[in-house]
Amino acid sequence: MQWVTEGNKLLADSDIQAERHLLKALTRYTYTYPGFEGLGEDADPFEDPWKELKDILFNEKRTGSLSYNLSLFNQAVYAVREHWSTDTWRVLRGIEEEWAAAAAIPNPGHQRMLQALDGLITSIVAFIGLNRESISREQGWIMLDTGRKTEQSLLLVNMLRSTLTDKYDEQTEYDMQESVLISNETLVNYRYKYRAPIQLSLVLDLMLLDPNNPRSLIYQLERLKTYLAGLPRVQGGNNGLPEHERLIWEAYALLKLADKDHLSSPVRTSLNIPNWTCSSQK
Repeated sequence: MQWVTEGNKLLADSDIQAERHLLKALTRYTYTYPGFEGLGEDADPFEDPWKELKDILFNEKRTGSLSYNLSLFNQAVYAVREHWSTDTWRVLRGIEEEWAAAAAIPNPGHQRMLQALDGLITSIVAFIGLNRESISREQGWIMLDTGRKTEQSLLLVNMLRSTLTDKYDEQTEYDMQESVLISNETLVNYRYKYRAPIQLSLVLDLMLLDPNNPRSLIYQLERLKTYLAGLPRVQGGNNGLPEHERLIWEAYALLKLADKDHLSSPVRTSLNIPNWTCSSQK
């Protein structure tokens, strides 16, 4: 959303194209179809993107919206209410109250929506930090972090598919790749590690194959391998790998065998994502 705000100040055709492609990627990433993937019934959504962005943020009844996901988050929180500390409850109440106040504003401006997002990000980071520092590293933690690493992996793959698999002009591709790095808090990491202009092969190397980058896919899979190997096994079973371990090893092997230069080849097929929500969000 910050990029849209900045892009609206620019008149270059490449900026307009990058903004449109990023908005389409947002629809793919959140599964909030038709969104920016098709014309609305009354008007082109690109004429006033903030109308659609507001709905993606605050429409709690819209599958894939931020408010919809926050409602699911709150249901999960209250299902295990006895496990949260006083400090954690303070953060959780802040998230609930501040987001409800932002959603209640009839016509929030661009800056108000951005402020609501900034506040939410800060509170979510505080929540994650608190439970990471306070939960005992027992099987409950293993299951929690296994779910977190699985979701992070799926979201990263979806983001890369939504933003980097189509072929664009040179400037638009640069803008898309920079946006991916910014969204994953890895732009500084990229500049420090490669000391080179942004290019697709290096972006993929950092986001997929770098075991030292905590946001990379290989980092998530390595943790998942460790967690799943530590789960109890069925007594008297065969000596082969359990199904969950076999699957994670298969995914890990596919990624380790991947070549960043081949993945960033100029011959890339366009995304062909059907206009429906994923099964987990139905």
